[in-house]
Amino acid sequence: SILLLLALVVGAFFASPLIASAHSVTTTPTTTTAKRVAHKDIDHPLRVFVRGHRDLIVDQIAPQLHLSSSQLTQKLQSGESFLKIAKGQGVSVVSVKTILVKSVDTVVAQELKAGKIDQKHAALLETRVKEHPLVVAHVIHHYYHKK
Repeated sequence: SILLLLALVVGAFFASPLIASAHSVTTTPTTTTAKRVAHKDIDHPLRVFVRGHRDLIVDQIAPQLHLSSSQLTQKLQSGESFLKIAKGQGVSVVSVKTILVKSVDTVVAQELKAGKIDQKHAALLETRVKEHPLVVAHVIHHYYHKK
């Protein structure tokens, strides 16, 4: 009987962490989720800047796509993507990325010169737009193409 009692105590001692861990729920982000969260964190300042300066950025993009600002805005409002618009205007995807970077850089420089943003913020935006140029197209497209 003492051996049985000792076996129960030892068994309970070793089993209790297993039982406790079975009841605790821990979630670990999957690789996909972690990448998505990290990606949003990285380009967040760029998204915010583009939302606040979208008209100025569109004004910079339009002539490079051989359109007026109002023509580009109408196409975006009708649901066309930047890439589709560019293709229709004979502009390559690589050129679209360059146009987006150049347009944001121009607006960033204007805002920096006007004292509306500081050098550190400007440098961050210039880096982010070079890393993620299509974020600019995505943010602007979402604004103009309201479903």
